[in-house]
Amino acid sequence: MPNTIITLPLTNILGPPVLVEAFKNANTIGDVIVTLPNVSVINSNKTLIAELTPVEITAYIAECLKVVTAKHLVAGCYGETALIVFLMAFANRRLLRHLICVDATTRLPLSKVLNLVAKVEQRLPFGLPFRNATPINTAGYLQRLRIPTLVVTTPHANLWQRQESTVLTQSLPLAWKLPETTLPWNGLPTEFNQAWQNLTTMFSNIPAKCPQKKR
Repeated sequence: MPNTIITLPLTNILGPPVLVEAFKNANTIGDVIVTLPNVSVINSNKTLIAELTPVEITAYIAECLKVVTAKHLVAGCYGETALIVFLMAFANRRLLRHLICVDATTRLPLSKVLNLVAKVEQRLPFGLPFRNATPINTAGYLQRLRIPTLVVTTPHANLWQRQESTVLTQSLPLAWKLPETTLPWNGLPTEFNQAWQNLTTMFSNIPAKCPQKKR
């Protein structure tokens, strides 16, 4: 089963240098690196995922699924890439077998105005009238993804990413949070790559079908 790293175009990895270097090298932490298409394939006037409307993101997910040709993946993703991978998994439930999320988020960062709108929506008793104005948030649907998921937080993660790692661990039925000191973030690239390979190999051996609920 291929160990695939999925990345987004125009997404800067701000993690430890060894992680940045590893994500650039398909021979170290993944057999294959899949770069998802630019959002311009959906709207030529837009360049970032955060600029897409929910309807456009749905169309973008369809384009992403065309790029990922493997039937089953052991996937790794960084930051906001996780949001796209989650949506891909919702669209194709058999696509992912294992998932490793590094400093991952369940939604795109909100501006102050959109953050206020999102809080208002949460208090309203009647649906989501502003759903087209706010970015997609997958947190409420993660319990449907019964995929063994490893949640990794790097020393460079900001406060929001750390909060999101807790959301992921609590929301996903089969999620484990990796202690930050497990990987040698300050070590040599070769040391980090070997530790990452050992980790992903061990994690990919966890049975993909786990009927019991996480406790």
